[in-house]
Amino acid sequence: MDIRLSAYFDAVTLQRARGYVQQGLVTSVELQTDGTLKGRVSNGRGQSYRQRIAFARNFVDGECSCPVGYNCKHVAAVVMVWSERGGSRPRLPAPVQGWLTRVKDSARAVAAPEMRPQDYPDRVKDRLLYVLVPNDPNVRIDIFKGRLNAAGTGLTRSVRRYDALHALRSAEPAQFIRPVDLELLAALAQAQLLETPYSFGLPEMFRIRGPEATALIRHLCDTGRFLHDSSAETPLAWSDRCPVARLGWRMAKD
Repeated sequence: MDIRLSAYFDAVTLQRARGYVQQGLVTSVELQTDGTLKGRVSNGRGQSYRQRIAFARNFVDGECSCPVGYNCKHVAAVVMVWSERGGSRPRLPAPVQGWLTRVKDSARAVAAPEMRPQDYPDRVKDRLLYVLVPNDPNVRIDIFKGRLNAAGTGLTRSVRRYDALHALRSAEPAQFIRPVDLELLAALAQAQLLETPYSFGLPEMFRIRGPEATALIRHLCDTGRFLHDSSAETPLAWSDRCPVARLGWRMAKD
């Protein structure tokens, strides 16, 4: 059973989950009438994610509003906190409880992650780019990686697709992924504007719509790294001239 459970939470995820517990970032854990858990976990930077966790056939089946979306470090952290609340009923299934006990006993202290400034250090030349998916009737966004030219005035022509969500599961995201990128990736996943291959689909309660989604597009434009296509010469800018904004786009002369 331990082997099968380990397939749902890798070692890095468990290590980071234990760090979240130790830092007190699990802000809410509630048992629902249907036996599922509802949780909320802070990322330590002012944003929080919501979790809904069920236990089926001794397995943890957890959805989260973060970019990973399914059985992530936030889900593991919520289950750990619930496990540590001894005497709560109903208890976790015995195999899950035993597995969590082994994780707790073997876990080593995890230092709080270093807070990153929004500005890029001089030595960091790579940039995370947000690119509209071509020929899609709806707004869909793909993630690319670009690099500043030698003069520092723009991007080089070498722009390639980048698996940002996989990078976020690592113990320490790449230095060119700044705090604003962590926030935007989570929001894009919630708005279903970004494909999340690790996710099993977000429940409706986790999705953002309407003005929140429109504000997200504006936020993307404000980064200066939102592109019409995978070309360094196609940055998108926000315009307030349209009185009723909607999640659509068109090419204009300017």
